Amino acid sequence: MSDETIIDDELVAYLDGELDEKRSVEVEQFLRERPEARERLAKLQRTWDLLDTLPRPEATNSFTRSTIEMVVDDAKRELRKSKRKGPFWSTVIAAASVVAVLGIGVGYFVVNHYQNQPTRELIQDLDVIENFDKYLVVDDVEFIKLMVDAELFVEEAELAQQKP
Repeated sequence: MSDETIIDDELVAYLDGELDEKRSVEVEQFLRERPEARERLAKLQRTWDLLDTLPRPEATNSFTRSTIEMVVDDAKRELRKSKRKGPFWSTVIAAASVVAVLGIGVGYFVVNHYQNQPTRELIQDLDVIENFDKYLVVDDVEFIKLMVDAELFVEEAELAQQKP
């Protein structure tokens, strides 16, 4: 597009009152600085005025009817195309959604399982951890088994069960 075409587009928009206030001020400044632009604006204005003097043709009923029929035919063709594409793409989108949801669900359970595994191991070993100091004093595992059999740790176990 040449500079002249760009200038013509701006000038036509200026004549039509389509420019915002800031752009109108810029075009007016441009017109003050360039006599050739003022001359071009005057020519465009005369052309505009001549267009107003031309007779306006009336659209006949047959023209209107044929135009509407063409629009309806195009709309029907587009509707048929979209119906042909519709079920396939709907199925693809639905399948992709199901796969995505399943992937998110499986990912959640896998991550949850591996993140909580160290915690589960600590809970399983909680009795050992709580009594670790006592186990350090004892050199023999048989002695601890005798203490458990004698129910020496029953009171602590009952208290632990009563806690919510």
